[in-house]
Amino acid sequence: MGMTFTSSSHHGEISEPQWQQTDGLDADGGVDPLLTAAAPLEHETAAITKALRSWYERAGVRVDPRRMMREEHGEGLHYWPPALAGFVAHPHVVQRGNPVRDELLVRQLYQYLQFTANYEMRVINRATELIANGRSGLDLPASVRHDAYKIYCDEGYHAMYSFDVIAQVEQASGIEHRPFDFDATLRYLQVAQDTAPARLRTTVQLLVVIVFETLITATLTQIPRAGDVISLVREVVRDHAQDEGCHHAFFSKFFGYLWGQLSPKDRTILGPLLAEFIVRPLEPRLDTLRDSLAVAGLSGDATEEVVHDCFPAQQTRDTIRATAKSTLRLFGLHGLYDDPRTREAFEARGLLVEGA
Repeated sequence: MGMTFTSSSHHGEISEPQWQQTDGLDADGGVDPLLTAAAPLEHETAAITKALRSWYERAGVRVDPRRMMREEHGEGLHYWPPALAGFVAHPHVVQRGNPVRDELLVRQLYQYLQFTANYEMRVINRATELIANGRSGLDLPASVRHDAYKIYCDEGYHAMYSFDVIAQVEQASGIEHRPFDFDATLRYLQVAQDTAPARLRTTVQLLVVIVFETLITATLTQIPRAGDVISLVREVVRDHAQDEGCHHAFFSKFFGYLWGQLSPKDRTILGPLLAEFIVRPLEPRLDTLRDSLAVAGLSGDATEEVVHDCFPAQQTRDTIRATAKSTLRLFGLHGLYDDPRTREAFEARGLLVEGA
C-alpha cells in the first residue's frame, strides 16, 4: 500500500541480513515464541482465508489489463490531485505559475509510486514470504500459506506497474524521476524494530506488515474518484485499492490469530512498538519535498516556509490518526489499549485522544 505524504530522511544503520533473518531463531539461537503456537482452529482458518477465495477470478495480476497513458493533456487534468498535495496552493508555489505546480504534482506522483514499489517488495513481501514458505514461526495450514503466496504475487505486480507508470509519465510529461533514498525509510523503521528483543524479531516483521496492510490511505480512497486526475493514475490506484481491500481483510484476521498466540509479557513488549510501526511509514518525507521544491526553482528560504506552513505538527498527527483509523479500531477490538504502556505509547504519538 502506498502513502500520500512526502518524507524526511533519517540516519542510522540497517543491514540487509536483519531484514532477511527469517529462521525463527534469535541471535543467541533462542526460539521465537511463536514456534510453539498451535495451528489455528478451523473457524479461524476460514476467517483468515475468506477474502482471497476469489483471487484467481478477481486479482489484478490475473484479470486487469496494462493501464496506458491516454491523450488527455488538453483537458485540464493533473497527474496528482492538488487536494492531496496542499503545498501546491502555497503562495510561494502559486506565484511561480501553473507549470511549477504541475511539475510538483508529477513529482508527488513519482514519490507515491516509488514508495509503493519499494515498500511492497522490500518490506511487505519479505514478511509475506515468511508466511508463504512456513518460516513465520506459526503452525499454519496450507490454505493460509497459499493465500500468502497470492498476496506475494499481488505486491510484486503492484511494484511492477508502479515502475511502469513512472516510465510512462516521464515520457509523456518530460519530467525526469528523481529517486529518493528509500534506504533512509528502512533505517528509520529498523530503529523501531530493533528496540524489541532479538527473539521476537520474526514476530515484529509480521506485525510491521499487518500494520501497513490494515491502513487505509486517502490515496487509495480518493484518487479513483478524482475527476481532475488523468485516467492512467485513477485506474492504477483503483486496481491497487481493490487488491488491498482483500489484503486488509486477510491481515486483520491474521492479526487476531497471531496476537492471541503471544504471551501477556510479549504483548506488553510489542504493544507500544505498534504505535511506531503506524507512524514511521506515514510521517511526512520532507526531504523529498524539499528536493522537489528546489528543482522547481524555489529558494532555500521559500522552501522552508512551504514546509513549515504546510506541515504543522498537529495537522500531521491528525492526518496520520485518520489514516490509521481502521488499524486503531482493530487493535482496540483485541484489547491492546488495556495495557497502560501500550496506551501511553499510542497517546504520545497522537494516535489516541487521551481519555477516549
